[in-house]
Amino acid sequence: MSIPNPIPHYEVGHETIDSHHKEIFHLISSLDAVIHTNRRENIESIIVFLESYMLEHFEEEEALMKAAGYADYEFHHREHEIFRLRVQELRKFYTSNAPNTHLVFNIRRFVDRLVDHILTVDSGIAGIAHQS
Repeated sequence: MSIPNPIPHYEVGHETIDSHHKEIFHLISSLDAVIHTNRRENIESIIVFLESYMLEHFEEEEALMKAAGYADYEFHHREHEIFRLRVQELRKFYTSNAPNTHLVFNIRRFVDRLVDHILTVDSGIAGIAHQS
Protein backbone atom coordinates (compact mmCIF):
# COMPACT_ATOMS: atom_id res chain seq x y z
CA MET A 1 0.00 0.00 0.00
CA SER A 2 1.44 3.37 -0.92
CA ILE A 3 1.67 6.13 1.63
CA PRO A 4 -0.13 9.29 0.55
CA ASN A 5 2.08 12.32 0.12
CA PRO A 6 0.95 15.38 2.02
CA ILE A 7 -0.09 18.16 -0.26
CA PRO A 8 1.84 21.44 -0.05
CA HIS A 9 -0.70 23.27 2.11
CA TYR A 10 0.15 20.89 4.95
CA GLU A 11 3.65 22.31 5.02
CA VAL A 12 4.62 25.25 7.22
CA GLY A 13 8.14 25.69 5.88
CA HIS A 14 10.08 24.25 8.81
CA GLU A 15 11.83 21.01 7.88
CA THR A 16 11.38 19.23 11.22
CA ILE A 17 7.78 20.35 11.77
CA ASP A 18 6.85 19.37 8.20
CA SER A 19 8.57 16.01 8.67
CA HIS A 20 6.50 15.40 11.81
CA HIS A 21 3.32 16.30 9.94
CA LYS A 22 4.20 13.79 7.20
CA GLU A 23 4.46 11.10 9.87
CA ILE A 24 0.72 11.47 10.39
CA PHE A 25 0.19 10.17 6.86
CA HIS A 26 2.30 7.13 7.67
CA LEU A 27 0.13 6.65 10.73
CA ILE A 28 -2.99 6.65 8.56
CA SER A 29 -1.49 3.80 6.52
CA SER A 30 -0.65 1.94 9.73
CA LEU A 31 -4.21 2.38 10.90
CA ASP A 32 -5.49 0.96 7.61
CA ALA A 33 -3.23 -2.06 8.15
CA VAL A 34 -4.69 -2.56 11.64
CA ILE A 35 -8.16 -2.63 10.15
CA HIS A 36 -7.11 -5.44 7.81
CA THR A 37 -5.19 -7.50 10.38
CA ASN A 38 -7.33 -6.75 13.46
CA ARG A 39 -4.21 -7.31 15.62
CA ARG A 40 -4.37 -5.58 18.97
CA GLU A 41 -0.59 -5.19 19.30
CA ASN A 42 -0.65 -3.03 16.17
CA ILE A 43 -3.11 -0.72 17.92
CA GLU A 44 -0.72 -0.50 20.85
CA SER A 45 2.10 0.66 18.58
CA ILE A 46 -0.11 3.40 17.15
CA ILE A 47 -0.99 4.67 20.61
CA VAL A 48 2.69 4.62 21.60
CA PHE A 49 3.48 6.63 18.46
CA LEU A 50 0.77 9.18 19.30
CA GLU A 51 2.02 9.52 22.89
CA SER A 52 5.53 10.19 21.63
CA TYR A 53 4.31 12.48 18.86
CA MET A 54 2.30 14.62 21.27
CA LEU A 55 5.37 15.07 23.42
CA GLU A 56 8.07 15.67 20.82
CA HIS A 57 6.20 17.43 18.05
CA PHE A 58 4.17 19.77 20.22
CA GLU A 59 7.21 20.73 22.32
CA GLU A 60 9.19 21.60 19.20
CA GLU A 61 6.32 23.50 17.62
CA GLU A 62 5.66 25.46 20.80
CA ALA A 63 9.37 26.29 21.22
CA LEU A 64 9.38 27.66 17.67
CA MET A 65 6.33 29.79 18.43
CA LYS A 66 7.78 31.11 21.70
CA ALA A 67 11.12 31.98 20.09
CA ALA A 68 9.31 33.95 17.37
CA GLY A 69 6.93 35.67 19.80
CA TYR A 70 4.00 34.13 17.94
CA ALA A 71 0.84 36.10 18.76
CA ASP A 72 -1.50 33.07 18.80
CA TYR A 73 0.74 30.93 20.98
CA GLU A 74 -1.76 30.58 23.85
CA PHE A 75 -4.55 29.41 21.55
CA HIS A 76 -2.22 26.98 19.80
CA HIS A 77 -0.95 25.65 23.15
CA ARG A 78 -4.53 25.08 24.38
CA GLU A 79 -5.25 23.12 21.20
CA HIS A 80 -2.20 20.97 21.89
CA GLU A 81 -3.33 20.37 25.46
CA ILE A 82 -6.66 19.06 24.17
CA PHE A 83 -4.82 16.64 21.87
CA ARG A 84 -2.61 15.49 24.74
CA LEU A 85 -5.70 14.75 26.85
CA ARG A 86 -7.34 12.88 23.99
CA VAL A 87 -4.30 10.64 23.59
CA GLN A 88 -4.46 9.88 27.31
CA GLU A 89 -8.11 8.95 26.80
CA LEU A 90 -7.15 6.65 23.92
CA ARG A 91 -4.60 4.95 26.19
CA LYS A 92 -7.25 4.45 28.90
CA PHE A 93 -9.70 3.13 26.32
CA TYR A 94 -7.07 0.67 25.09
CA THR A 95 -6.17 -0.40 28.64
CA SER A 96 -9.83 -1.01 29.44
CA ASN A 97 -9.86 -3.68 26.71
CA ALA A 98 -12.22 -1.82 24.44
CA PRO A 99 -12.99 -3.74 21.24
CA ASN A 100 -10.48 -3.24 18.43
CA THR A 101 -13.08 -1.74 16.10
CA HIS A 102 -13.99 0.92 18.67
CA LEU A 103 -10.33 1.72 19.26
CA VAL A 104 -9.57 2.04 15.56
CA PHE A 105 -12.63 4.24 15.06
CA ASN A 106 -11.59 6.54 17.91
CA ILE A 107 -7.98 6.69 16.74
CA ARG A 108 -9.08 7.53 13.21
CA ARG A 109 -11.37 10.26 14.51
CA PHE A 110 -8.46 11.62 16.55
CA VAL A 111 -6.12 11.57 13.54
CA ASP A 112 -8.74 13.34 11.42
CA ARG A 113 -8.90 16.11 14.03
CA LEU A 114 -5.12 16.29 14.08
CA VAL A 115 -5.01 16.67 10.29
CA ASP A 116 -7.64 19.40 10.55
CA HIS A 117 -5.48 21.10 13.20
CA ILE A 118 -2.50 21.00 10.84
CA LEU A 119 -4.57 22.55 8.06
CA THR A 120 -6.33 25.24 10.07
CA VAL A 121 -4.15 26.07 13.09
CA ASP A 122 -0.62 25.03 12.17
CA SER A 123 -0.95 26.85 8.87
CA GLY A 124 -0.76 30.03 10.96
CA ILE A 125 2.85 29.37 11.90
CA ALA A 126 3.99 29.16 8.28
CA GLY A 127 5.34 32.71 8.40
CA ILE A 128 7.45 32.16 11.50
CA ALA A 129 8.59 28.71 10.37
CA HIS A 130 10.13 30.20 7.24
CA GLN A 131 12.13 32.62 9.40
CA SER A 132 13.86 29.90 11.41
